[in-house]
Amino acid sequence: MKEPLSPAPEDKQSPVETDSQLSNPALGDEWINKFLQHLASDRGASIYTQRNYRHALGEFHRWHREERHKLPCWDALQRDDFRGYLRFLGRGNKLSRAAVQLRFCALRSFYKFLVRHGVVTGSPIKNVALPKLEKRLPKFLTAQQMLDLLKAPLKPFETPRKKGPGRPISASGC
Repeated sequence: MKEPLSPAPEDKQSPVETDSQLSNPALGDEWINKFLQHLASDRGASIYTQRNYRHALGEFHRWHREERHKLPCWDALQRDDFRGYLRFLGRGNKLSRAAVQLRFCALRSFYKFLVRHGVVTGSPIKNVALPKLEKRLPKFLTAQQMLDLLKAPLKPFETPRKKGPGRPISASGC
């Protein structure tokens, strides 16, 4: 028998929520909690990875609850749900492309976890086209740096001298 894929429906939840649930509502999601525990114990992820993934999953959970007016049911989500989330991230959030990539990396890892546990058959995120990362332009040397570089080979190369006997042992004639 499969475990429930999302927390109990909103009308069956207790009316009193803890402070941690108010600050991060995804902490009430059973599968997110299992995934975060898996990251910490089985995969040995750094505290920063755990924090970033917790934030990314919590943000998606909150977005889905506010946008779709219901909690995410992980096996029922479709590609269009994630495309809508991608549009939300790109609209007014002023997030860099790398930040968007990080959020989807967390979601992809979460879905791989769900697939391994038999909760879902496949990942709806698989073919979502993400924005490409910015390519940084190469940095060039200034004119003065180039002149300094061209003059550098003309300087004699000095090797540090070892302190000790004046001659190596092999040159002693023994």
